[in-house]
Amino acid sequence: MASHNIIIDKNLGGKTYASFEFETFDTISMTLTKNYREVINFLHTIEYLKYDEEKECWMLPYEHYRNILSKLKEIRNVAIDAQTDMLPLFVIKAIRSPSDPIPNIDLCDSLGPLLYYQLKEHQIAAVLWGISKNGRCLIADEMGLGKTYEAIALAYYYKNDWPLLIVTTATMMKFWVDKIHDLLPEIDRNSVVCITSSNQTVNNSVKIIVTSYKMATRTVDFLIERRFNTIILDESHHVKTYNTERSRAVQDICKDSKRVILLSGTPALSRPKELYVQLSLIDPGFATFKEYSMRYCNAYGNEYGWNALGDSNLTELHLLLHKKFMIRRTKAQEVQGLPNKIRKYISLDTNMNDKVRGDMEFWNGQYLKYGKSDVFFSYYADTAEIKINAVCSYIKNMINETSEKFVVFAHHQIMLDAISNLLDDLNVEHVKICGQTSLGLRDDLVNRFQNDDDCKVAVLSFVTTSAGLTLTAAKMVIFAELTYTPGDMEQAESRVHRMGQTDDVTVKYLVAKGTADDNLWQMIVNKQQVLNAVGLIESDIAAASYSSYHPPENMADDENDSESNSENYSEIDSENNSAYGSDSDTENVSESDSGRDSNRDSDNEDNIRPVRRVTNKIISDDEESSDDAIISPQKYKRIRALSDSSDDEVLALKKGKILKPISSDIQIDEPLNDSTIGSDGDCQNEDQTAPHLSRLVVNLDDENI
Repeated sequence: MASHNIIIDKNLGGKTYASFEFETFDTISMTLTKNYREVINFLHTIEYLKYDEEKECWMLPYEHYRNILSKLKEIRNVAIDAQTDMLPLFVIKAIRSPSDPIPNIDLCDSLGPLLYYQLKEHQIAAVLWGISKNGRCLIADEMGLGKTYEAIALAYYYKNDWPLLIVTTATMMKFWVDKIHDLLPEIDRNSVVCITSSNQTVNNSVKIIVTSYKMATRTVDFLIERRFNTIILDESHHVKTYNTERSRAVQDICKDSKRVILLSGTPALSRPKELYVQLSLIDPGFATFKEYSMRYCNAYGNEYGWNALGDSNLTELHLLLHKKFMIRRTKAQEVQGLPNKIRKYISLDTNMNDKVRGDMEFWNGQYLKYGKSDVFFSYYADTAEIKINAVCSYIKNMINETSEKFVVFAHHQIMLDAISNLLDDLNVEHVKICGQTSLGLRDDLVNRFQNDDDCKVAVLSFVTTSAGLTLTAAKMVIFAELTYTPGDMEQAESRVHRMGQTDDVTVKYLVAKGTADDNLWQMIVNKQQVLNAVGLIESDIAAASYSSYHPPENMADDENDSESNSENYSEIDSENNSAYGSDSDTENVSESDSGRDSNRDSDNEDNIRPVRRVTNKIISDDEESSDDAIISPQKYKRIRALSDSSDDEVLALKKGKILKPISSDIQIDEPLNDSTIGSDGDCQNEDQTAPHLSRLVVNLDDENI
């Protein structure tokens, strides 16, 4: 359906604007902002125009596009904005150009029988499609369809253009190395190297280099000098934000490469804006960011800069992606007999008292009024605390009801710890993987969950484990918390619902009414609708069946008791903070806990006792300490969205501004301003993708803090 993305200039009087959009490769739609009788009567006289009542727009063959433009110019009160209404030349060129023919070649001969016969039919089709694109493409198959196999096979087809660079997340580097050794045993093991340090020396004979996005940003000059003609960008949505240091570095590295292969099951996590950098890596000259964002992001300029957080012309964008850039197949299309995914919305009764309910209403009012990120983060973090008892009660109930394995996802460390502590108390064997878990240990924990019958539960962080893991031993996924990025939730569900799964998978969303969950749920639904329209997600969370859960009274005596909710904080083992050494890329390896003193029985903020942070613990300040060790309650109200991240240990925001350092050990890495935050709370900064948007970095091992 054509998008109503035109803002009428009232100074022009009572004109109606006509805008055009591709509906199919051969058909375009025309939408009018106002339906004047004389205009409608005239349009009915044009034989090639057909009105679609359902879509409320006029349809015509593309071949008559120029003709209708000429006719509209003759009609009084009709206007066309050349910048926003007409079909852009870059769109016409991409959609109307002939399709690239799929080559008729013997892949077995090119890849060798060992690699070729490990590929499934849909993977062979993806490789041939990638060859038709000359090795510059986005493979966006749904999670669990084997994109790694497809990328390695496509890159190997172009082995004469090596050396090969693979950029991925820190947690997936070992996986890629192991997969290369498995699929390409003819490649000498010494010819495959991981770059984990900015001063690491790499021999010129090395054929394959694997590194992370963070390390690629740090070593950009070396990687450019190395001149890689074939590059794989795994989880390419990590360069989703235009004009950030990471995106610029990756663009510079790929600039002169012949082959650039992007992989992501969720190329856009929330909105069309996130696709631009990835598309420009494939075809650097296809459109400027302004051209793209005006067409597909409903972008406009204001006093704060260029706002590209919206969406427009989504049907056309869907056509553009599939015609020029992307191949995407779903598990439902390609995996015969794939079990069903059953979604359930569980309304949690958190048994809030009047004080807590009032706090939630206050945060909701502030968020709806101001839409500021710091307000939302506090609201989000408070919601985690309020949900803890109800979530733990529900999980305890699941333990008693089922013998099947299940996975629990959460965002805040305080929630992860509470669930793990509950399972310890119940003597339920489980694994917990979060930012504190060393990279070397994660594979062992995953293998234990997959293969040890006694290990029943995996407690996982959204930030560190929503992608790249296979957890098909589970039959159920529980979201203890929601996240406002639907792509992250889709990735998380696909850890369990993927090839290799033999049973139906139940996905349960634990939603606490009257909290930030209400905002998050609607946010997810709205963003899913956009991504569905573009063909990047096939989920419909809004269709989840509904049920409610009321914890037994003895499980919810005092949901605000910080002693019971967050008493067991484990200190970070400094030896496990980095699996690759002191100068390595340790994305999401260590983090601070999100526990906090939340004595809500006080009548006002001033009565909240001061708190301080000592070696990764939050304690009430009963001991003497220097003034710079104290965080006042007022400031601490803004330091409560501590999340599962190694990069951003402490958040200290106030009215959109960063608080001044509270001690000399705190340094401001980069200012965070309103332009980096979307109106719905989304971060627009490349290096932050969740509500842990702190730019204050604290040395948590220093006991003086």
